[in-house]
Amino acid sequence: MGLYDNIGTAQVSGSGQYFKPGQYRVQVQEVKEITSRKGVNFFIVEVTVLKTTCPDYQAGATIGWPVNLSQDYALGNIKEFAQALAGDMQATVTAQDIEAMLGEDQPAAGMELDVDAIERISRQGNTWTQARWRPRGTLTMVRDGSDY
Repeated sequence: MGLYDNIGTAQVSGSGQYFKPGQYRVQVQEVKEITSRKGVNFFIVEVTVLKTTCPDYQAGATIGWPVNLSQDYALGNIKEFAQALAGDMQATVTAQDIEAMLGEDQPAAGMELDVDAIERISRQGNTWTQARWRPRGTLTMVRDGSDY
């Protein structure tokens, strides 16, 4: 048996880069659903950074936004993403809308959105970053004292 015999069934991992605190203008590349090696289902949005106030990323960076579908917050976070895509944070979102987003046609691909990534602290004291999706042009990004 060779070292690469199982390459045909290997899972390709995502970008491995996630939102860090800051504001972003991003372009959606892909919306997908995957099942992890541990059997957990994730809704994932892959984006390209167009501009950001986060010093850790530059334009052109690829970021993944994974949502663990087994968590209580999952559907609310996905709904906010869909509302931002619709350009209306009060828009009605249906299961059919999300299924269409995940389809072959990838209707969200190429769309630009703003993301406000905020550092939070969990009840257990762990830090995590919450991504708040907004329609493009909603955030005024400032870095080093000037609009960005």
